[in-house]
Amino acid sequence: MKKLFLETLIMGMLVLVPSAAIATDKATVDTDEHLVMALIIDRTDVGKDTWNRSLILARQAMSLLKANDELILVTAGRDRNVIETTCRIDPDNAGQRTRLNQQLMALKYNWWCRAKIAEALQLAFSELNNRPSGHKCCIALSDGRYDNSETADIRHKAEVYKLSGISLLMTVTGSANKDLLLAGSRGEFDVAITEKSDLAGWFNRVRPQRDISAVAITPQPAAPLPVLPTTPSQPPVPQQPKKEDKSKVSETVSDKTEKPPIAVKEHKGFKQLLLRSAPLILLAIIAISIYCVIKFSRFSNNRKTEAIDSGTDTEPGIITAEYDGIKYELGDENAINNVVIGTSPASIIPLTDISIEEEHVKLFSKRGKLWIKNLSGQPVTINNLPLEKGKKELLLLPARIQLSDSVRIDLFKEVMATKNLKIEGD
Repeated sequence: MKKLFLETLIMGMLVLVPSAAIATDKATVDTDEHLVMALIIDRTDVGKDTWNRSLILARQAMSLLKANDELILVTAGRDRNVIETTCRIDPDNAGQRTRLNQQLMALKYNWWCRAKIAEALQLAFSELNNRPSGHKCCIALSDGRYDNSETADIRHKAEVYKLSGISLLMTVTGSANKDLLLAGSRGEFDVAITEKSDLAGWFNRVRPQRDISAVAITPQPAAPLPVLPTTPSQPPVPQQPKKEDKSKVSETVSDKTEKPPIAVKEHKGFKQLLLRSAPLILLAIIAISIYCVIKFSRFSNNRKTEAIDSGTDTEPGIITAEYDGIKYELGDENAINNVVIGTSPASIIPLTDISIEEEHVKLFSKRGKLWIKNLSGQPVTINNLPLEKGKKELLLLPARIQLSDSVRIDLFKEVMATKNLKIEGD
């Protein structure tokens, strides 16, 4: 109970101290700093390569969103356009990123039909207009192969909503409509080739930048105001008729020049403020230190408990693959070197499916971590996430590797100590 009370007290101080320190700064921050992005994905007949590239660009656009940014995900289909999700981005919420990636992977690709992108833009623009604040932008991921009437409708809608401050980016391929490319070159909206899209640079251009200089300068002119009434009380020099009074005049002039500058009073006020706030700052530092110690000790205890329960903290592991109900040992997790899986005789798992190449994927160990590389000419799926040809990524176990539609391999780690116990029990 005491520990709970202490944590509650520390968390309250951590919230109150920073909020009091930046209260004046928040008053000058523009409420429209955050970004509201509508993301349109064309899931009709855009081609397999363009479809895969669109999913990659969609994930990249989501990753570029910052805290408090809003996302509106729209899919353009043949018969209707759907708002898949709307959410406010929370970088500390790992589950939110996972759900968004799962929604992207669940999208179905429809062949032999074309979407009406102009209507999808109308839906996205309407949703953006419903947002009361934020800088609004829209990204349409497609191939740009529209007929002339569709292109004219897109240009018209982009022109209307550009007056509302909505930025539009459309990705196209080399076979896009020429009028669409011409509109992009004229600055009606931004057009980018799908294979060369620089989303990070585009986000930097459309995202509003905060002007810090205005926040730092505006409070300063208030300091000289208290000394201004002293100047009219000084007698003017021409009103002194006697010669003997010239010394007094000179003394008054010297007094004016010898007076301390206004900045001295300002520095004294700043020092006084700093001295007054020093105990509060010290208390905040102590509170943060205590909170970090408590959290670190809890984290260490949890890690030790998990290590004792699982038995995998110090015990080495054997990487095991399971295919078609049969298990194959690939070796020690730290000693795996260029293990090839495919139809080749050198493959540790015998595969005969015609959809599998001789060297389809390769497993290797690097700096104590297990990696996988796609050697085939087609994408493979790792835990429902695609891995393009020639690419490699860190392999987190347990893992489900989908080499093709009919071949799936499950990888997991078995602890040596556990395995030996099973053998002795037998």
